[in-house]
Amino acid sequence: MSDNAALPLYGRRAMVTGAAQGIGLAIARTLAMQGAQVVLVNLRHDAGEAAARAINDAGGDAHFIVGDMSDEAAIAATVAASVAAIGGLDILVNNAAPSQRARPPFAEQSAALWDATEAVMLRGYMLTAQAALPHLAQARGAIVNLSSVLARSVAHETAAYHVAKAGVEQLTRYLGWHLGRSGVRVNAVAPGVVDRDAGARLSDDPVNRAVIEAAVPLGRAATAAEIAEVVAFLCSPAAGYITGQTLVIDGGLSLCEPFGVARSAVRAATGER
Repeated sequence: MSDNAALPLYGRRAMVTGAAQGIGLAIARTLAMQGAQVVLVNLRHDAGEAAARAINDAGGDAHFIVGDMSDEAAIAATVAASVAAIGGLDILVNNAAPSQRARPPFAEQSAALWDATEAVMLRGYMLTAQAALPHLAQARGAIVNLSSVLARSVAHETAAYHVAKAGVEQLTRYLGWHLGRSGVRVNAVAPGVVDRDAGARLSDDPVNRAVIEAAVPLGRAATAAEIAEVVAFLCSPAAGYITGQTLVIDGGLSLCEPFGVARSAVRAATGER
């Protein structure tokens, strides 16, 4: 038996959307390092090619496909191209997000902004799961959807973002129920505060760092790699009896009621003890 055969995802075939950077790239990298063949899907060609090349240079098996996950025909074509590239599909990770993340006040949030957000992050997740289902059912595979702690609380994002993430969690429950008989498991992860792997990090700002230390019981932001490890677990045989669930990965942020979080954060930011 080769050394690779001992890897938890050896022989699995995965498609990860929104995979050129951030959490999506970390997920693609982790799945590949755990033995899976991975197709990275993204709208940005240069970034996607570079991401796949970096994974291959590290010893993984990665391919890149340009895909618009807001368009039904493009989604079907992307799934078909992914299957052709790696010979099937055992794992689908829905992580795509709109390329533009404008955050205007509610009174200025247009129907076009709403539609563009929902088209990728909710409708797109549903259509991608639908297109991938015949292949996932044949493999008795797994779907992992990316949600957020903002599915259950309100912050600075648009109404469309919050509603889309809440919808992702209900879609996860719906698919977990309806696809179980097909042998397909469906789960979601809901990250809290996450630092980027590259570039300026959220916690580099001293005020942000003080707030994170006060509001998050573990005292720090997550890394994208930590989110990716949980996703990889949900895709693995070790999670074979888990479906329809959302795993919150927030360092304990959501354990406290909002007033307590705000009070601790303000005290930390102002230096009060």
